Amino acid sequence: CLALFAERLQDIPKQNITIVATATLRLATNADEFKVKAEQILAHKINVISGELEARTIYKGVAHTSSCSGRQLVIDIGGASTEVVIG
Repeated sequence: CLALFAERLQDIPKQNITIVATATLRLATNADEFKVKAEQILAHKINVISGELEARTIYKGVAHTSSCSGRQLVIDIGGASTEVVIG
């Protein structure tokens, strides 16, 4: 699966790519081992971000693509965490 992503990244300039990991890698007991192998396959660094940054980033994405005005409640139910943001 990661090899397929690596192929798709080849045509994108490296400076335009940011790879982040969220709760699954924050919680995994073998996170460091996985990161090393994944970074080798992807040829990019993986940044494990905090839950707060994860929530803020999700909120920004929703707010940017939503036609709603005013305050919004955004709930992201993920595989290993749930973020709730009111902005």
